[in-house]
Amino acid sequence: MTVEPPVTTAPTAAPAPPVSRLKLFLTDSFYRNSLMLMVNTAAATLLGSVFWLIAVRRFAPAEVGLLSSTISASVLLGTASCLGLPNSIIRFLQQRTGTRALVLTATAVTAACSLVLSLVLLPSSWALPLARDHAAAGIALAVATVVLTAVGTTLDAVPVALRATHLLVAKNVPGGLVKVAALFLVPQVSVIDLAVANLAGMIASTLIAVVMLIPRLDGPARLRRRSLTGIWSFSLGNHAGMIFGILPSTVTPLIVLHRLGAEEAAFFGVIMQLTGLLNVVPATMSQSLFAELSARPDHRRAAILKAARALYAVMIPATLFTLAASHLLLRFFGRQYEAAGTVALRWMALGALVAGLNYLVDVAVNSLGRAWSFLLLNAVNAVLVLGFCGWAATHASGGGAGLVAVGQAWLTAQAASVAIGVVTYYLISRKKPENPSNHGRRGGRLRFLDGLRGGAAAFVVLSHAWSTVYPHAREHLAGPALATAWLGLGYYAVAIFIVVSGFSLGLPLWRHDGRWPGGPGDFLRRRFRRVVPTYWVALAVSAGIGATLLARPVGTLWDGAVPVRPGGVLSHALLVQDLWWAGPAGSTAFWSLAVEWHIYLFLFPLVLLLPQRGLPVLVAALTALSLATLLPGTSWAGNLHPTFSVLFLLGLISARAAVAETSSQRRAREQGLTLVTLTGAGAATVVTVAGQAGPLSPVHGLWFGPPVAAVLARMAEGSFALLRRALETPVLLFLGAISYSLYLTHAVVVEAVWRLAVVPLHLGETGRLGLELAGGLAAGVAVATVFFAAVERRFTAPAGGTT
Repeated sequence: MTVEPPVTTAPTAAPAPPVSRLKLFLTDSFYRNSLMLMVNTAAATLLGSVFWLIAVRRFAPAEVGLLSSTISASVLLGTASCLGLPNSIIRFLQQRTGTRALVLTATAVTAACSLVLSLVLLPSSWALPLARDHAAAGIALAVATVVLTAVGTTLDAVPVALRATHLLVAKNVPGGLVKVAALFLVPQVSVIDLAVANLAGMIASTLIAVVMLIPRLDGPARLRRRSLTGIWSFSLGNHAGMIFGILPSTVTPLIVLHRLGAEEAAFFGVIMQLTGLLNVVPATMSQSLFAELSARPDHRRAAILKAARALYAVMIPATLFTLAASHLLLRFFGRQYEAAGTVALRWMALGALVAGLNYLVDVAVNSLGRAWSFLLLNAVNAVLVLGFCGWAATHASGGGAGLVAVGQAWLTAQAASVAIGVVTYYLISRKKPENPSNHGRRGGRLRFLDGLRGGAAAFVVLSHAWSTVYPHAREHLAGPALATAWLGLGYYAVAIFIVVSGFSLGLPLWRHDGRWPGGPGDFLRRRFRRVVPTYWVALAVSAGIGATLLARPVGTLWDGAVPVRPGGVLSHALLVQDLWWAGPAGSTAFWSLAVEWHIYLFLFPLVLLLPQRGLPVLVAALTALSLATLLPGTSWAGNLHPTFSVLFLLGLISARAAVAETSSQRRAREQGLTLVTLTGAGAATVVTVAGQAGPLSPVHGLWFGPPVAAVLARMAEGSFALLRRALETPVLLFLGAISYSLYLTHAVVVEAVWRLAVVPLHLGETGRLGLELAGGLAAGVAVATVFFAAVERRFTAPAGGTT
């Protein structure tokens, strides 16, 4: 018999009085830091809203639109000029002596970078809209706005590092008041007067910051280069994520300006200001969460849940209020703003509610020390938001629908980013990276590369099948064509091929200290045997079929492959069709072979001759040439596809990061790839906003290639286990083995399926598309398998010969 102990009831603790609970709240580091940063951000945003409220009543919408777009561009350029130094100040300031020299040197570096960057971009009318007419006053004000933005961002890091964030309120509130007061002092003439008022507030904030911070720092106030020694690794590693993080909020207003006009940009600028009030909560709480996770990593789950509860306890009521009172909020700015922006503001408010999770996920990933995952998440978010909003602004109908479409696109992109971010965090938090020395190798090969080649080749086939059904669909997207338009982006699969090629060739190169085993001659001989003979056979077969069985144009993608002429066959056989176009040769896919061969023939030997430090210079030069292809009269450069050369070099650089033996070497390689990533992403953003690059423009490889290269390096080191396993499935490995044959032969097969199987059945639009996609891929794989066994296998290297 068991005797139960007597049941006792603990006395119920009396609830703490409100004063005690407030004191407990303020002593909690997370809540205290969040509250102070929130007060600062809210005050700055509120004063900014007051500034715009007065501005819209004193100036025309077009004038307001020009200044709001210029400020967005200034934030982007100013942050890009900071080089991650504000984060380094937060990280290292309290650990060093001579802090005045550190802050002064960092501020001088950011100011100089911002000055140079703004002057370089002045010729582009989109970069700083205020200077678009190149008048002296507009140029001076635009450049000064960029420089003061960079300086202010750097100085704002000092109070955070000193844990004296009340100083941010002490400088930003007076600066905002000066800016508002200046509106009543400047003449009500043009946008120049409006810009002067804005600049007056920035100057006041900067001077107040200098006066308050000097007594709190030590050491002489001198410019000392060595004061930045040892912090560049941290700076550059965080800089990339910062750049991508601000792209959505800074570039989207520019998209609206150039796609919808200055008046719509003014309306959208006010919407962004009001949405910014909602973003105050996640922006500030995420900073406090990062500090908590860094200090107490063993309480990660509890800290994230705590932050999420606090975040949505504020965000949900604030969003509901914005949804209900959106028309009233905009009415303060005028009836025009209310009519044009009410619905769009509601969509943007819902987007802010969803984006709150993005802040938490980014911080959680960054706190795990996964810098590349943090970078990629921000890059994905930027690409999704800018891509969706750019597409929506371009294709929306008139009558105010443009802003609504942009708001809907913003919400959709943020939701997609959250889904990707949550999955990424789950995967990387489950287990540590595996040992890369034995992962995924069989006979010296990285198997996931084969799977990636196979997937890319299959997508090229599907893309050409889609373009066969919709050869002109990009001009009139609707119905099934709109829903499946992503299938037409086969160019990006070709870009993956080029990056993988550079990565595969870079692995043996860097394992031998930058020297090719056997020398350049051996490399060219091996490449020729691997690429050219198989290509010649495919060329002969395709040209023969194109000149006989498929000689008649029928209005599909194949029309670009005929009529076959002897000169065209000769230029293709010599692999000079990019330099000397003498006509088609029976395929729409052979164009990339000449570009790739010239990379092997000229660029790779140049890499062997250059010192390793010359790679970034070569990348920068080819990136500039890629952008130059958008200028009139540069068709010769466009035919060379210099973007592919940049992609190839990115593959080489990522391979160097993958084979680095020590962590310090790997960090150095990754920093190099980070800089290249910023160069490419920034350049591609430039041309995208300028509206001169369609979705299939080769210049988009400048933003698409760097993340691909970075992921390859990380997978080679053992990260992204789920993605590696997916790429190493038997189907993708088989497709990877025949990928070259599939690429060479699929164009003829896809067209034959269309003419012989799809057209005779007289199916509806959806039926034609489904049959062409499925039949084209199945028949393409079957033909490629036979071609591989009969031709390509005779010229492949022995197993384990290459990576």
